[in-house]
Amino acid sequence: MKSVRKAVSVLDNIFDGSLTFTSGLSGVLTAFMMLIMVGNILGRRFFLFPIPWSVEFSEYFMVMIIFMGAAWVLKGEGHIIIDVVTRLLEHRTRCRVDSVTSWIMAAILLIITCWGGLATYKDFVSGYVMWKTVLTPVWILDIFIPVGCFLLFIQSVKRARRYWQLARKTSSEDDR
Repeated sequence: MKSVRKAVSVLDNIFDGSLTFTSGLSGVLTAFMMLIMVGNILGRRFFLFPIPWSVEFSEYFMVMIIFMGAAWVLKGEGHIIIDVVTRLLEHRTRCRVDSVTSWIMAAILLIITCWGGLATYKDFVSGYVMWKTVLTPVWILDIFIPVGCFLLFIQSVKRARRYWQLARKTSSEDDR
């Protein structure tokens, strides 16, 4: 049992490291997108030569930023919570509701991960290319969806387990 806990702890540290990496990647992409847009504005305004692919790449970067940063945001509970009803519940019940909704979210994310992975594979095999300013293989853009959803799936499972354990702990403390 001790070796299982140690293995889970190691995997948890690896996962947390991957969340840190993907959130850092999101930050770098945000900074790069900002520089591209500033360059585009300055080029258009002062040199009459905008960067033709700036808007296109900014669109791609926004999708990448969202999917790479979502699990990190969930880990820190930094997402928007609509708690008009759950705020009125007692702590144990609220923890159980949060656990159940996290399990539902995990199930949906697993479906999106599988579907997104299949779509990415199909786009890779077919060689599908997006015809815009820059010819871009679609699988390069698609890959961020299943990877980001998979990380979000794992974080949702961790969140569901944490809230369930918190509800059980609160329940056992109330029994005393």
